[in-house]
Amino acid sequence: MTVLGIILLVIAVALMVFLASTMLRAPQPADAWRIAGTSSISPAAQSFYLDYIRRHTNYRRAGAVILGVLSVAGSWLVTQNVVIWGTITAVSSPGWCDGSGLCTNPSPDGSMAGVLLPACILGAILGGLLAETYRMRPLSGLRQASLDARAPRPLIGRALAAWILTALAIAISVTVWIAMGTPSLIVGLLPGLIAVGLAETIQIAITSRRRPVLAEEAMEADHNMRRAVSESVTWLELGAATLAIGWAGMTAGNLIDTGQPTDWQVGIAGVLSSLGFFSVIPALIYVHRSSLVKPPSQNPSFAQPASNLPAPHRHLAVPHWIIPKTPSITSPGITAAPPTGAAS
Repeated sequence: MTVLGIILLVIAVALMVFLASTMLRAPQPADAWRIAGTSSISPAAQSFYLDYIRRHTNYRRAGAVILGVLSVAGSWLVTQNVVIWGTITAVSSPGWCDGSGLCTNPSPDGSMAGVLLPACILGAILGGLLAETYRMRPLSGLRQASLDARAPRPLIGRALAAWILTALAIAISVTVWIAMGTPSLIVGLLPGLIAVGLAETIQIAITSRRRPVLAEEAMEADHNMRRAVSESVTWLELGAATLAIGWAGMTAGNLIDTGQPTDWQVGIAGVLSSLGFFSVIPALIYVHRSSLVKPPSQNPSFAQPASNLPAPHRHLAVPHWIIPKTPSITSPGITAAPPTGAAS
């Protein structure tokens, strides 16, 4: 293995460790306080926040693990081999071959280092989005509208960046299809496009889905949770768009390299492949930013509330809280209270 190969392998392993550390964080009360904006919340409200955060986190973990396992299984079914690093070829290359003539190129393309990491990141993205798809189901029964103004969509600049990256990935895929006559690039792009489309659908649901009129504390918790989820979904959308443009670049580079390229085409192919591989770094950062569970250094400092003190008087009493394992179809984890100060 060359020095470059060793460096790339170390980077890939470090990124996998970072992804694992992000996925394994457990929700803490400070995560609920961060979303609520204060530690002065009732135990019932804190339980609602933590149950929601835990569900979202578990979906992300499951998605990362499932897609990672599928990528390994797919590699085995197609090649009857699992290559940790490099691409197995039959071409003799000095320094890369063993005594049997089996050679491994120092490239992440087609290996677990180049497939497993993007697959796990995409799995975390899809898992986080699937955790919110319940919002797209129509609500049953009579609903009354709140007079509260709808908050503007957060992180609109990041969403715009995701749309631009997605459009570029589609343009590259269509260009390769026309120029080389193969739809393989756009077919491989479909998971990323599905993730971006799903994120936009969830954003519409977060904004437009009606909710029953609740007690003051429950309304505030629902508002805070929607804002936090909207920000999380935006980061997930940007991560999916980054993986999509990375896939387009890497695949386009590989397709250019498989023919009889000229020297300048080889250079372009190398740049595209490298940028495509390293796109996992910003995508992983965006997945990290999308987590509803933050490391202690990223949570604001809140005073620890005394356990024997009641909730502040500014919170109206909530008659009953339901903390289900899966969110309620009316409003996640909160039951309706008699409507006050609302328009039908």
